[in-house]
Amino acid sequence: MGRTITFVEAPKRAVSLNQHATEIMLALGLEDSMAGTAFLDDEILLQYRMLIKKSRYYRINIPVRKYF
Repeated sequence: MGRTITFVEAPKRAVSLNQHATEIMLALGLEDSMAGTAFLDDEILLQYRMLIKKSRYYRINIPVRKYF
């Protein structure tokens, strides 16, 4: 809102905050740049499951509606 932010270089790590962003980052080969994931509300696509299992980043598990 009227504020300009300039970065000297691209971020080295990122947190994906939804299922689609996680799968896109994995599809782009950015698993080593992922610092964490959150809001994975469905199974990760089969071709990315092994990457998720081998990953060394933080996962936040959020309860879904069926648990309320």
